[in-house]
Amino acid sequence: MLAPFTHTVMGLTMASWRRRGPGPAVVCVHGAGVSSRELLPFVGVLGRTHDTWSVDLPGFGRSGKPVDPPTVAGLADAVAA
Repeated sequence: MLAPFTHTVMGLTMASWRRRGPGPAVVCVHGAGVSSRELLPFVGVLGRTHDTWSVDLPGFGRSGKPVDPPTVAGLADAVAA
């Protein structure tokens, strides 16, 4: 069973799910109106062969809400961080 964990990125708490596999990293990013939980089936399957992450973008799911509405560039920066 996968369990979420949190970390601080750019001053915000971000929630993630991870399954450590032997291969290169794969990051699953959800769309608007949902959270990283929607991608957990992918994390489970891809995690068998890759180090797989699914993150709640700022303002979604278990992640903190930014003061200002996030931009696409800001969301990309948060994922990269």
